[in-house]
Amino acid sequence: TRFPHTADLTAFEGGFHAVAGYLPGEAATRAYAAAQILTQAGTTRAHVRQALRANRFFTVLGTLRFEPDGYALPTPLTLTLDDAKP
Repeated sequence: TRFPHTADLTAFEGGFHAVAGYLPGEAATRAYAAAQILTQAGTTRAHVRQALRANRFFTVLGTLRFEPDGYALPTPLTLTLDDAKP
């Protein structure tokens, strides 16, 4: 899956490459975004649950929001034709 390319993603890739010697794959990028969300959401289950329902999160994948049922809005891992570059 190709992610929307942002300055934050470029910085993450550069830092990862500097430490690991190769560019991060999809799993590493998603894991880092999840860690960013948890860092912003709080340290208890109640804080995380409340934050996921009410907040926007700034990650290497862009700004994410969640529906009350826990699904991300919009899913940042799907590119549409409008996002594609010729």
